[in-house]
Amino acid sequence: MKGPKFSIIIPCYNGKEFLRECFTSIKEQTFEDYEIIFVDDNSKDGSFEYALSLKKKLDLKGEFFQKEKSIKTGVSSSRNLAINKASGEWIAFLDCDDYFEPNKLEIINHHISLNPNAFAIHHSYTKFGDEIPNSIIKIKDSIPHDFDFLIQGNPIGTSTVVVSKNVIKEMGGFNTNLNGVEDFFLWCRIANKLGPWTYISAALTFYRYLPSSLMSQRKLVYYVDQMCNFYQEAKSCGEFNTMQLGKIRNHLFYEELNYKMKISLENYGILDFLSGIARLIKRGEKKPAFHHLIIRLKNSTLLFLSKAIKPRSKK
Repeated sequence: MKGPKFSIIIPCYNGKEFLRECFTSIKEQTFEDYEIIFVDDNSKDGSFEYALSLKKKLDLKGEFFQKEKSIKTGVSSSRNLAINKASGEWIAFLDCDDYFEPNKLEIINHHISLNPNAFAIHHSYTKFGDEIPNSIIKIKDSIPHDFDFLIQGNPIGTSTVVVSKNVIKEMGGFNTNLNGVEDFFLWCRIANKLGPWTYISAALTFYRYLPSSLMSQRKLVYYVDQMCNFYQEAKSCGEFNTMQLGKIRNHLFYEELNYKMKISLENYGILDFLSGIARLIKRGEKKPAFHHLIIRLKNSTLLFLSKAIKPRSKK
């Protein structure tokens, strides 16, 4: 029996307060050939029970299940479990705190019909939250969204992604050894192996910005481990050549880490920054560790000198 066109994958952990908006956005889709695969990672706030009640109330199509406690926690394993249960031709991802525009699936389906060689699609999105104004996030579309473009900084929001199920099965799903960068790693692998992603400029998903979320509270050592793990997995998978590994390394340990260190110093101070430097050295990344340390020492020295010289210049 032929499955639906789309399987919408929704992982959840303690997201009860967002589920009604998320599910309602699916119920209101103008294209109805879809199923929902909802997987709850043993939430503590009653998310699973509430999801089941919404499924019945909204008459939603698909499978809702709770992850067995023996299975590794985390969004990667949740998504992989859902992908294995999916029967749709295409996999659409939706985090439980985000939601779709009503015509998202219709627009994606129309695009697929016009582009039979498409295999991985992403689109613009609307960023919103209680503390920020709504803003549409668009991505440069004048160049191909290939590996060289993606590795400059992950431009793809997971809730904007629609991928052929055959492709994501071929790639083996998400890497469960990674936490927080598992999506970026998979997007890079897809682009590297199959070519540029297809990009639709329409904003078809609402991405919720949560400043109080777990991600915004993490210290620098978490991000250092995240980047070291990404690089190790990139080396060990054997899919990237030496030049590509160099680009990955440059982005992770110099560009991205520079930004994370700036945030670390602003939010948590020098001790958090030094803990991150120490973790880099412990993970065998002495060169970027000393690079960032020297830059900060130079900046601190220049700041001290500018403050010391300024009063004298007024005399």
